[in-house]
Amino acid sequence: MKELVYIDCGTSQLRVFSSLKGIVYDIPAYLAIENNRIIAYGDEAKALSGKTGNAFGLSPMSFIAQPVQKGSLFYDGLLASWLEILLRKEGILSPFKKPVLVFSVSPFINTVEKRAFMNIARSIRITGAYLLPHAYAIYGGYQIDFRENKARLLIDIGAGKVDISVLSSGRIIAGKAKKGLLEEKQASLVSELKKKYEIDIGERSLSMLERFFTPREETDTILLNGKSKITGLPVSITVEKKEAGQYLNEYVEEIIQLIKSVVQPLSPEIISELFESKILLSGGGVSHRNLQEAIRSVLKLDSLSQENPENIPLLGFSYLDQIGWPVVKSFSEKP
Repeated sequence: MKELVYIDCGTSQLRVFSSLKGIVYDIPAYLAIENNRIIAYGDEAKALSGKTGNAFGLSPMSFIAQPVQKGSLFYDGLLASWLEILLRKEGILSPFKKPVLVFSVSPFINTVEKRAFMNIARSIRITGAYLLPHAYAIYGGYQIDFRENKARLLIDIGAGKVDISVLSSGRIIAGKAKKGLLEEKQASLVSELKKKYEIDIGERSLSMLERFFTPREETDTILLNGKSKITGLPVSITVEKKEAGQYLNEYVEEIIQLIKSVVQPLSPEIISELFESKILLSGGGVSHRNLQEAIRSVLKLDSLSQENPENIPLLGFSYLDQIGWPVVKSFSEKP
């Protein structure tokens, strides 16, 4: 049987799992582009964010790209080129070796996005490619068979999108997605900080604000370095968590409203089954205490979570590989 390669490219991270090699890549989804050529990727490219131009040894035409932005595939051509580089580097792809690609995607992407993923495979001369709803990888991350009879609610909150799904007997029976919510709230916070402190802040410093919204641990203050709009000189400011409070509350509330809009139309029978199962949480966003408390308070349902919820898809790919490709294939899509 051919080697299976599961690919999950999110807004912030690229994860690749091979049925023969296990976890192959788990790196930042950033590309440094110069003269239409990838010159760096992953951590190296992310470190170059905001650093373009000759002062840094890069041409004025250089830029930093994220193939997926706000939960949508934005640079499909660049993603194809990047995957070809990575797969050839690992010896997974060659003129004599063609793996089967399984793209882990949101269950709610449109037809155009589906075609774009399949075109990525074709552009690197791979004819065996499938789309697998991300929800199945989340099930696998908890070592739960997605074909279980009872209904279960899945909440997946990443940097670019929020996916709410209800599954029963291996099928997605309800759900919705919202893209760009985190970025929208962070942009509002940044705008307020720039105005309040009269400061320009670099991209790397701005990314630190994510710790208010998706913290790995409790964060009360964040030190930001930037440039004073008045003097043009370096300046540091300390941002307190309460300054992000309004936007954090709005972020949590919009997610709760999205969950409600999925759950409320469900039949009493499905609701009853949700009480018997536990919510599956996935993505870095679910680690925030405010959000988990709000979910428990509104839904009155217990949930399962892990220490590093952003790694659940990788664990899921391993589980899916264990239960066998014929099972997974029947729930995948090949447009």
